Amino acid sequence: MSRVVEFERELHKRAKSTYGRWFRADLHNHGPQSFDYKYKGSDVEEKIAESITRNDLSIVMFTDHLKLPEQSFVAKLSDRTGRLVLRGVELNVFVDAFDKAEGKVDKDFYYHLLVGFDPEGRNSPDYWLEEIYRRCGREQRESNGSKIEGITSTPEQLAEVLKEAGAILIPAHLHKASDPHTSRSVDDIYADPSFLRHAARVFTALEVTDPKTAGFFDGKHPETNHLHKTCIRSSDSHEPDSLGWRPSLIPDAR
Repeated sequence: MSRVVEFERELHKRAKSTYGRWFRADLHNHGPQSFDYKYKGSDVEEKIAESITRNDLSIVMFTDHLKLPEQSFVAKLSDRTGRLVLRGVELNVFVDAFDKAEGKVDKDFYYHLLVGFDPEGRNSPDYWLEEIYRRCGREQRESNGSKIEGITSTPEQLAEVLKEAGAILIPAHLHKASDPHTSRSVDDIYADPSFLRHAARVFTALEVTDPKTAGFFDGKHPETNHLHKTCIRSSDSHEPDSLGWRPSLIPDAR
């Protein structure tokens, strides 16, 4: 069993776990090649490694915007820290199909989807990202005066493309052009019928910012159709010092 598949199975067990040992994981971070990375020092890799060990992170994933972090960057961090470091990507996914009221979600809305890849898979993360862009309707749209590049396929279609990849799919922030305060994140759309359908069928876990949102996914709430789903928090770091400040705990199933 690959490490990513094993990790995904552990995520599904998390809410009912009684294990005594927990691993700290941070699954949403950016590397120095991201256009919006804040730290520009030549010692950036050393500082990132220090943050990983200082925060005792067992699993770290880097999800650069629209592209994968370099394999050499991930390999060096893994060697320095002895931890599992995953290559991922943060995709823009246009939310045309969400069942929201007029003016709430429109074609200039998109959400960030974290996709993490199995480092031991038969095909490389680079191969799978190319497949996503080839088969999932990659296009540019105008959003508040800027060009936004994203994919238009549904999460189900994306999952079909990645069914042999051993990938994890975790939705993060929701963005819109006109008023970012109206509907910003999974915390605001957790009761949307389309989102709940994707959550039940496709998503590995849900990233939330407010712990109260996670409470709605304990299987006991009618607002989410009694869906039982793991929720995580991540740092979304853009500099070394913020990596690991908001990790999730993953149980040891051994």
